Amino acid sequence: MMTNQELLANHNISGIFYSHGTYNFRKLLRIVNKENPNGVIDLLVIMMNPGSSKQESDTEILDKEVNCRPDPTQYQIMRVMENTSRKHAVVLNLSDLRNAKSQAFYKRIPELESSFEAHSIFSESRYSEIESYLQISIPVIAAWGVSPKLDLLSQKAWNLLHNTPVIGWFKDENKRIPYHPYPRHQAKRKEWIIQICNHLS
Repeated sequence: MMTNQELLANHNISGIFYSHGTYNFRKLLRIVNKENPNGVIDLLVIMMNPGSSKQESDTEILDKEVNCRPDPTQYQIMRVMENTSRKHAVVLNLSDLRNAKSQAFYKRIPELESSFEAHSIFSESRYSEIESYLQISIPVIAAWGVSPKLDLLSQKAWNLLHNTPVIGWFKDENKRIPYHPYPRHQAKRKEWIIQICNHLS
């Protein structure tokens, strides 16, 4: 398995950041193999919310796509890409809110849903945005985690994904509760990669 340093040498990571009120958000994250010949997106990953990924620049730039420093979860996506010959992944989230602490993020969901519903790409005001990705007919990985505190946001996602073939490593038989790519235990991190690569191969 490739090291983080080797993965980073092979990929460019970028994102679009924005703010609303007192909160900071990330609209999307892009992971592109440096040898990508045509720039065509060939993988879509949907996770919970932006974690500890940051811009490369010490001075934060908003509303433009800028280079990012990857977090541990994004290396998991790179490993899947390397093992399945994927060249261009876009990572979206149930919520754009940047918060590396899950429990703090869960507490913010009701407030965001009432005051800024567009924090989620699955909100009604952003349907055209998510549909533009789903119409490309590329593999979609569900990977937002198993917390029941995500039920409201995950249901919004499934309402739009119901006609889209979605893969993942799921906790439940109904394939509605996907495991996160970076669980606490190293063995499960490796298992997540194996499960996803098997689906994509």
